[in-house]
Amino acid sequence: MECTQFRDEKLLDAYDELDVEPDGYREHVESCSGCRNDLEDFREISDQYRLASTECLPRLAPARKRRDHWIPAIAAALLIAVLVGVLVWPSRSVSVVSQAVPPTGLSSPLPAWDADDEAFDRELSELRRRLDRLEFEIRRRNS
Repeated sequence: MECTQFRDEKLLDAYDELDVEPDGYREHVESCSGCRNDLEDFREISDQYRLASTECLPRLAPARKRRDHWIPAIAAALLIAVLVGVLVWPSRSVSVVSQAVPPTGLSSPLPAWDADDEAFDRELSELRRRLDRLEFEIRRRNS
């Protein structure tokens, strides 16, 4: 810039954004060779900028689309499967036990703690034998 007068106005004029010309602007640009040169340089830059901004640039590789939208669906399916498994599994094991050995009541009620130790030991042995038989039946059905 050779001339310091009307700096902003010359720039706005080059970009066709000068709404109101100040008094004496046009006369000064026509009479001042520095301002004329500045205005021509600004207009050339403006034209180059407009040309570059409308030019089609080569297309870049398209951005990868996010493919993780299925993760919540899988998480929900797993959660449902776990819940169904927890709710169904105990009922299945109970049904296996109930089918393995038909329910039979105890031959006699358990003796009181202060009762005869031999009677208590006999009843405890009977319960262990029944438990072993149930475990054997369960293992046999599961294998």
